[in-house]
Amino acid sequence: MTSKTGNNGFTFVEVMLAVMIVSIGLTAVIKAYGTCVDVLRVSDDTLASVFLVKEKVSEAELDRTKSSERKDLPPASGFFGAPFGGYGWEIRREPSDIPGLDLNEFKTFRVDEGRERFFEISSYAPQRKVK
Repeated sequence: MTSKTGNNGFTFVEVMLAVMIVSIGLTAVIKAYGTCVDVLRVSDDTLASVFLVKEKVSEAELDRTKSSERKDLPPASGFFGAPFGGYGWEIRREPSDIPGLDLNEFKTFRVDEGRERFFEISSYAPQRKVK
């Protein structure tokens, strides 16, 4: 801007307005980045939980194929080792309401910042004869 005295430049109000606009824009970008990091963490936990519960389902299927007799196992639980420290698992097996089938419930969980995040899957398996 040009004034009567010939000085060129911006007024204090124009500079403050520009600073305020840039500040609002940066605040929005920083908040969006924080939200993306949180979503990425939840996505990573979900992917790891799905992978780990599939591992436990495979182990249970392998146990059932090794033996022809029915196994009424008590509920089992534990924690995974490295690199999945902090993740735990639970398995419940019980007779189902459907004749000839057992209900298997598999759960993986992780306690993070006081909140438990978990992934759970249920499946049915043919009952084995008790010898």
